[in-house]
Formats: sequence, structure tokens, C-alpha cells
Amino acid sequence: MEQIETYSDNRLEEYCIYCGASPATREHVPSKILLNAPFPENLPVVPSCVKCNNGFSRDEEYLACLIECTACGTTDISSLRREKIKKTVGYNKLLHERLEKAKETLASGDIYFNAELDQVNNVVLKIAMGIAKYEASESAIGDPCSIIFCPFPAMTPDEADRFNGPSAQSIFPEIGSRSFIKMINNSFNGNSSWNHIQEGQFRYMCSVSNNISVRFVIQEYLACEVLW
Repeated sequence: MEQIETYSDNRLEEYCIYCGASPATREHVPSKILLNAPFPENLPVVPSCVKCNNGFSRDEEYLACLIECTACGTTDISSLRREKIKKTVGYNKLLHERLEKAKETLASGDIYFNAELDQVNNVVLKIAMGIAKYEASESAIGDPCSIIFCPFPAMTPDEADRFNGPSAQSIFPEIGSRSFIKMINNSFNGNSSWNHIQEGQFRYMCSVSNNISVRFVIQEYLACEVLW
């Protein structure tokens, strides 16, 4: 992960980006449960209060385990690929039971999981807010106008191309933000490009035009887009 020094307003660091309270901790974006060890250097961090930092943990754990079970097509612990998820599902019996109950076998023999959408939505929004703060220095931006998440296999080729394509940057981002510095340094030519936190695990894109757009992909399986 490229390290870029920012020069945005220091007052943005004086409150939790999720609730506005005093920030006592720094929150990783994304949470480490969505990444594999050894972790990349220079992981994005944003200011967070303890309550928010801890408050999303169960939903993040649920989503990470759901994606792994869905990608592997099973809840059998020994058949999962990510060691962290094997351990998590192994010791969290209640979570394992939730995933078992959510699993359905279709007539075709394919495995389908009925996701708990509120939990997924919570994590997608939280990650998007963190990226907007980290990349574009946009905090306390209110309720989004759109939250979309969809498995890549469910996308048409045209939808996948649109999602993976560059996002136009029609106005300047916040002065001093990472997005602004990238523009000044000609890191991209009027378009936002993908930032890879960990290959195959997490990548994101953030742009500021008529709205704030954050796209990210978890485990090259779940594609997410949030607009403000």
C-alpha cells in the first residue's frame, strides 16, 4: 500500500468518523478479519471511538465468514481456505449454526446462502465511510443515497466491466487529501483507479464528482458501491 502524506484539515482527526464522538482509537479500513496474515504495511486507518471500533466487530466477523463459506460452497470447517475463518467458525459455535441455517442446496446441487442483509449493509457502509475519510478526507457525510452489493458471479459482463472500469473525477477532491495529491502528482489522469490493499482480498476506488463514490471488492467475490 503506497504511503502518501496528507495535508488535509487536522480537525477531521478530532472526532470519530462514524458517530462524531471523541476518537480514542484508530480503526483499520478494512478490518483485519477481511485480510490474510501477514498483513500489508501501511494499512489505512481512520479515527474512531472505542464504541464504534468494537461495535462493528460481530457484523464484520459474520460477513468475513459468510463470504468464505459462500466462495467455498460449504460450512465444513476443514474445507474452508482461510485459516483465520477456520479458527473463527471453529470457536464461535453460534456463528457456525447461523451459517448452517442460512445454507440451502438448490435443485441444481449448487449451495446458496441466505445472507443477513442488515449485517452486510452495516459493514459495507462502515467500510465505505472509512475509505471516503482515508482517501478523500470526507467525514460526517450523512446518509448515503445508494448502497449496492452483489456477488461478481451474479453480474452480467457489461455490469462487471462498468464496475471495474475507472470512475471519472470531475471536480477537485478535498484540498490536501490523498485523492487530491494523486491528482497533483498525476497518479491518474482525471480518473480514479483501484487501490489494492491485499491482492485477491481487498481493493477499493474512491472518486469525487457530483457525488462521492466508493467502490470496493472483498475476496474478489463481493462487489460493493456506496454513493453520497
